Amino acid sequence: LLNSNLQIKLLYLPGEYQLLHHGFDNPMVQKGIVDNLAPYISPEQTERLEREPDCRSDLYSMGILLYQLLVGHQPIKGANLTEIYYNHLAVMPASPIQVEPMIPPMLSEIVNKLLQKIPEDRYQSSQGIKFDLEQCQMQFTSQDCIPDFKMGTKDFAPFLKISKRSYGRKNQLN
Repeated sequence: LLNSNLQIKLLYLPGEYQLLHHGFDNPMVQKGIVDNLAPYISPEQTERLEREPDCRSDLYSMGILLYQLLVGHQPIKGANLTEIYYNHLAVMPASPIQVEPMIPPMLSEIVNKLLQKIPEDRYQSSQGIKFDLEQCQMQFTSQDCIPDFKMGTKDFAPFLKISKRSYGRKNQLN
């Protein structure tokens, strides 16, 4: 996972976990490691957008991991970094239920919400996704199925995003 300074905090490599506190400019972080992380970054971490990654970037990455757990492969693929970045930015992967029809529809919808390209369309907080996943678990445990429910009822942004644009002040600014 990457923080906003593009520092690797926890990195999975086949067979072992490594905890690193170094940025990409450190010689310890080699090109192969960056290439391996590319399928897990959010669109805003590609540096092709004029927006800073925030906690919703981690939720996008979580969606990629859940997708991979559910269907057995990553939702974002490409022959090279440019293609992977393009797919993060512009291509919505097939819904998990389209790939694996046995996946409960609500679980598929949760993953789809996590994988939205625009951060405002994703879950806004880990509490929101946690609540919805707990609803799925509770329903599945008690009913052996997951009926439809309204997602995001406990999902609230943990911060106030203030726009850099002024609204309704055109006369005062001129």
